[in-house]
Order: sequence, then C-alpha cells, then structure tokens
Amino acid sequence: MNRPAALLLVSSLALAQTPSSDAAFGVWPWLVGNIDASVPSIIAQAQAAGTDTIYLHLFRTTGPGQGTLHMVDEAGNWNAANGPIDPDARLTTFLSQAHAANLQVVGVVNCFLETGPLPGHVAHETLLLNVIDYLVNNFGAGGNPVYALDGIALDRVRFYTGTGNPHAPVTDFVRRVKQKLGLVPLHAFLMANLYTFDGPTYNGVFNSYASAMGTLQSQFGQHWENLSEWLDVYSPMAYIADGGVYGTNSNLMRAYVQVVCQYARQAMTNAGRPGKRLLPAVRAWNDATGTTTATTLDASVAGSLLGNADGFMAFRYFTMTGQTTWWNALAARSTAFAEWPVASLSLGTTQGLTRNLSAAGSTSLVAPSGSLTYRFDIDDDGMADTPWGSSSALPWLSPSPGSHRVAVEVRDPSGRTAVRKRRITTGASGLSVSAGSLSITAGGTRTFSITGGPGAAGLVYVLGATASGTSPGLPLASSVLLPLNYDPLTEACLLLANSPILPGFIGLLDGNGGGQGSLVLPAGGLSPALAWTTWHFAAALADPISGEWRATTAAAPLLLLP
Repeated sequence: MNRPAALLLVSSLALAQTPSSDAAFGVWPWLVGNIDASVPSIIAQAQAAGTDTIYLHLFRTTGPGQGTLHMVDEAGNWNAANGPIDPDARLTTFLSQAHAANLQVVGVVNCFLETGPLPGHVAHETLLLNVIDYLVNNFGAGGNPVYALDGIALDRVRFYTGTGNPHAPVTDFVRRVKQKLGLVPLHAFLMANLYTFDGPTYNGVFNSYASAMGTLQSQFGQHWENLSEWLDVYSPMAYIADGGVYGTNSNLMRAYVQVVCQYARQAMTNAGRPGKRLLPAVRAWNDATGTTTATTLDASVAGSLLGNADGFMAFRYFTMTGQTTWWNALAARSTAFAEWPVASLSLGTTQGLTRNLSAAGSTSLVAPSGSLTYRFDIDDDGMADTPWGSSSALPWLSPSPGSHRVAVEVRDPSGRTAVRKRRITTGASGLSVSAGSLSITAGGTRTFSITGGPGAAGLVYVLGATASGTSPGLPLASSVLLPLNYDPLTEACLLLANSPILPGFIGLLDGNGGGQGSLVLPAGGLSPALAWTTWHFAAALADPISGEWRATTAAAPLLLLP
C-alpha cells in the first residue's frame, strides 16, 4: 500500500459517520469470577449501547490436553477428562436473557498457549473439538439445544513466536471446527500487530498487503486468505491506545485500524469470498502499554468503518464498567438497538417418516416476521439443502429411524442472519406388512405399505429383502442406512421387482408419501427347508431427478411357516 495516513483519511469519511448495525463486546468471566449477578446489567448495557452480540469466554486452555470450563455444567454430561469446571456463569440463564433482548451470544474458546500446546498438537486439538461439540451439539430430552449459542469464536488460534511457522496446522484445525459447527457461524480472533502493518517507523506509511500477510503467516501461522473458506467472521485484534507508538495521534490510530480492515477485506476478496463478516476487536482496557479513552475508541471504530468492516467488537466488558465516556463513544457509532435476528427451531407433528419443523418463533426487532426468509440444513453437514424462501415450515424426512441433527438459518431483508440447531429422534418405521407370517405350503400375498409422509412425496421407492439379518445394514449415503444385509435374496428382489411375484416393488410415492408393494408367493413356491426362517423387508427412497438416496424405512419381519 505504502501511502501515508493522510491519504487514507480523505476517503469515505461519510462511511465513518454511518452507525454500525453490527456492534459487539466481550465478557471474560475467568478474569472476574462468577458473573451471574451481573447478567441483567450486562444485558442492559448492551441495549443502551446499541450492540447486537455478546462474546462470552467459556473455555480456557491451561496446558497440553488441559483446560478449564468456565461455566456450570447444566447439561450434566461434561467429561471430566476434558478438564475441571470453574462455575463462573450459568450459560442457559445468560442465553435466555440475551435472546429475550434479541442479542446474539457467541461462545469463546481459548485454543493454544505460548508455552504449548501449539497448533498441530493432535491430543489437544481433539480436546478442543470435544469442548466445542459439548457447547454446540448438546441436546436435551426434547431435542432442544442445551446451550443455544449463536456462534463459536476461537481465541489464540495461532503460533506465538519465531518465523517460518507453517500455516497449514492452523487452517486445518479451523476447518475441523467449522465441520463440527455446520451452519453455526465460526468467528476467530486474528493477529493484527502494529509492527506487522506499520513500522519500524510508526508514521502511517504502512507495509504492503503482501508484506503484512507474509509476516502474519510466518510468525502466527494465520493465512487470512486460506482461512476465509472456513471462517464466517474475521476479528482482527487491532488494538491502539494513548501512550503507544502513536502517542495521542488519533489520526494515525484511525488509519492503522482502517488498513487492518482493508487488508482483511482484500484477503477475503482474493479468496473469492468478499462478503464474509469483518468485526475487528478494538481495545477497551488500560495497562502499562497504553490508556484507552473515548477518543481512541472513536478512532478505532471510525477506522473500522472506513476500512469497510461490518462493525466492531469492544474488548472487553468488565474493564469498561463505569467508563461512561467509552460506552458513549461506542453508542455514537452504533444503531440504537439490536438489529440481528435470533433463530428458533421447533418440532411439530409426525406423519410417517416426516417430522414437521417450524422456525416461526424466530425474532427480529427491526424486520417484520413476514419479511424473514429461511433455509434448512436437513443433515447438519453445513450445507443448506433448501433455497432461501419465505416459508418457516419444513416437512423434514427422517433419513432413517434414530437421532439426527438439523439446522435452520434465518435471514432478514438486510442480510443479517441467525442459526439454530436441534436434534430429532424418530422411531417411526415407515413400513408395515399386512401380516407377519406366510405359509410356504399354502402360499399367499403379503402387502408392504410405505408411509413416508409429506416429506417423501414424489420420491422413488425401492423395496428389498434379506434373509441374513438387518445389521450392520447397507450404507446408501451419509446418514442413510438401509437395514438389510445384502445377500442373494436382496439381489433376487432387484431382478424380480415389479414382476408378478413382486408387484409394486419399485415405484413413485404419492402426494402423502405413500406406496405399496406385494410379495405374491405361489403355493409350494419355496423350499420347505426355509420354514421357520425370517425374511426382513425395507424400502429405500430416492430423489427421482438426482437419484440421491434420501431415506430408508425400518425393516419389517416376515416369518416363513411350513
């Protein structure tokens, strides 16, 4: 870039005056102890400042394979091997009060230490993934999330010192975290040291994009472009204060934060993902390295918005307590109230293999409910399976009996989003047989009825059978397991499907997800040696256009009698 701060300040000054609708602050309980009594005042302060999101630090690494959970184990299933508990917060209470005010809450997980572990430490990364799974994929008996967090933020996801550090371990760990989260947004605090962007003479003649990115990769292992594939929110730590290298020069402070944000946006653009959220963390504490003032905060936020950031995240709440001028500086750059939606996902009636989902309980303080749009991830793989649409309801087809995770993403007309997961457990078989036994000697007809429900309407069905049991079954696709062991009987069903012996064994389900097939056994049509054996029948359901397997029924037994 190599241009002085003065040139940066003449561009887009009007943008710096536009209040942000994406403001946040962080709460770090382990620095102050139990915060339960402070929750109402934290929520009230968030509302007064016009912030939309609260970052809440929940887990802190203390050594290789070690860490502390800084919250109450309300789920009752915390694995003690993951570390001790310091009950600094009752998370469900915090979440319920925040969501009632339409504030989103992002859980912060501290990852690595300067003294170790470092990125690439397999055992420690496994521990961190277990912690994140506990926070995000923990569900109560009814399927609701125990902790309905609106995102996860990774803190200290980096190397600390030296040069020539590889960036692949950091990116790979972030990738695995995102795969654990699915649609739930992943945030990360990124290094943005002054000396990386300015210096060695701190005069606003900033280092080039290539130089800054190279230093960040070499020292910290953070490759901003590669990370954009997995991160939903960038939070560069652009910390400035009076008494630092810029003295009290707020113009240089603003220019530094602006360049940090411009480079972050360039990294996203270079990676083909220019629309990722950019929420730099700005300094809001005092220590020997500098003094925060309303002026330094205003410079930080103005620089963020000049640099095309979506907003800002003030770091952190308890060091800001009582600092009225600080809060006023933030409020002046924020919209008057929380504008981001809060998502909800509830279960309705069961119809065959279909469970009716509803996101109608999702809320927004600025967007009428009729203006919200929705899309669903029916298998929690992080890829939406439905396009954006105005319907908050979805007839969800269970891939197979058992427990499954689903998610909904809610969007308002301005593009602000929220995500909610839940678990669905279904025992519906989806297949019944007209009678549970059949005589080999007498022969007869047995009809198999498929009841898929509305979510299965129009799908192709294929009935099959096995003489060798239902376990381990036949995997057809991710989370789609046909409970039949493939054997000669299975192959015979495929060859004879829709013949006079097996009429209707392949077909299309009707508008209610219903279909029928039959076994027509002639008298004496099977060897008497098969008497007292059990055949199992099941149906597999597929998309008629893509051919993708969508679901299977449970297995229905048929006992062969003499």
